Amino acid sequence: MNHQPSENRSPWWPVVLVVGAFLLAAVPLIVTQHDRGRGRFDQVNYHEPAILRFAEQLPRPDVSDYLSATTPGYHLVLAVAARVISPSPVVLQLVGALFTVGLLGLLTRWLTPRAGAGPAAAMGLGLAASIYVFSSGVFLLPDNAAWLGVLGVLLIALRPRIDRITLFGGGAVLLALVLTRQSHLWAAGTLWAAGWLGAEFHPKPGVVGEIRSLLSDFPARLRRLLVVMLATLPAFAAVGWFVHLWGGLTVPIYHDYMQGVNPATPAFILAQIAVIGAFHAGFWFRPGWELVRRKPGLVLGVLAMGVLIAVLPATTYDPDAGRYSGLWNIAKKFPDIGGHTNVFLLVLAPAGAAILAAWLAGLDARSRWIMLAALAGF
Repeated sequence: MNHQPSENRSPWWPVVLVVGAFLLAAVPLIVTQHDRGRGRFDQVNYHEPAILRFAEQLPRPDVSDYLSATTPGYHLVLAVAARVISPSPVVLQLVGALFTVGLLGLLTRWLTPRAGAGPAAAMGLGLAASIYVFSSGVFLLPDNAAWLGVLGVLLIALRPRIDRITLFGGGAVLLALVLTRQSHLWAAGTLWAAGWLGAEFHPKPGVVGEIRSLLSDFPARLRRLLVVMLATLPAFAAVGWFVHLWGGLTVPIYHDYMQGVNPATPAFILAQIAVIGAFHAGFWFRPGWELVRRKPGLVLGVLAMGVLIAVLPATTYDPDAGRYSGLWNIAKKFPDIGGHTNVFLLVLAPAGAAILAAWLAGLDARSRWIMLAALAGF
């Protein structure tokens, strides 16, 4: 991947293609009020009522309790649209779809000078075709608005410099993000990582050398980190205010429905990386092969870690424990070992760990550690 891209000379047709394809598929469903699927159910029963209630309450909406488990930023934006333009579901869904346009457009534009126009278009179309992304683009769901914020924070962190955009831009986007979905406060870690690493990070060779380089020039790194942490304080203050208002991490109506930490989540994420990574082998295969050739011990360690992540927690299909839907529905078709470890996850988790290592090996050192911070936080 090209790490010194020319933004000005890269073509715009991938953005037009990806955004146009999404709109061509989504707008007819919005205009005809397609009424099937989980997205429609969540819109009608939760998000649309919350939006319309806020619209009635403007300019002083009551955010102490409403029909969404997320912070109210997305709903308040659409509440303003309901008051200013129209409360019609068609209008609200069209306005809401703009968040998806922003998500797809920003990602595709960023990828174009770095991966090439064709690969950028292919990846953008793949994201647009995701059932999760497309459904959230058609119906009134806050997911894509939140992911747009995550992408914005991540791209700011990946910029090879620490400046006002990192501090004020990163802090502002992070604040907007947590006002849309409080659980994405983890994204602050990517900005912290950028602050610690500085504008440039050229570590010594080898894993040990790279880790030692991370701890070098400690006072300067600590000063940068503290400055960046100050820039993220408004986001933490906002989440803290809502926690105080709600008496918990969600509005009171959802206190009894929120599940705790799922120890099988790391194995599940690695399994997803294995599935998704299979379609992006062109990006990780070459650095992965170099990793196998030059550092076979490291590769074996990564595979062993993937096995442990799949074996230590229970990875059987269990709706009561939060292990259901998505890949879990596929996993339940495979046998379990000792009623504890699912064979499907046992195979995919190490594969995902290896693909992740190969992917990271293809990045420059600074980007690699920022992406690791993002993955650890998520």
